[in-house]
Amino acid sequence: MSVKKCMHVITLIGLMSLTYAGYITPQLQSVLDTLSVGRKTKVNVHLTAKPDLSRFAHRDYDGKIARLKEFTMEKQRPLITYLQGNGGQVERIKGFWVFNGISCQATKPVIQAAERS
Repeated sequence: MSVKKCMHVITLIGLMSLTYAGYITPQLQSVLDTLSVGRKTKVNVHLTAKPDLSRFAHRDYDGKIARLKEFTMEKQRPLITYLQGNGGQVERIKGFWVFNGISCQATKPVIQAAERS
């Protein structure tokens, strides 16, 4: 399987608090349909929560960046904790503050559980 085929997206919708309910894209679903038991595929999770940066001056880039990092760490923590709790079924967990998302490699059951939760 090529690296390009392994790049898929789970876009999570709604408010992210302690739940991870969202949806699996058709492209990812087609990969999950053929994924062998125990094999992992790379997924990118996009969280919809966005911080309010309106209180910062237009050119206060340091303030905005600090707020983005603080905000995404807070919003991503529950999902990262969930992923880390799945032992060998998840690896290479990486959070991104620029777009409030997480990248990881996970098995089909973990991906499906995150979608249903």
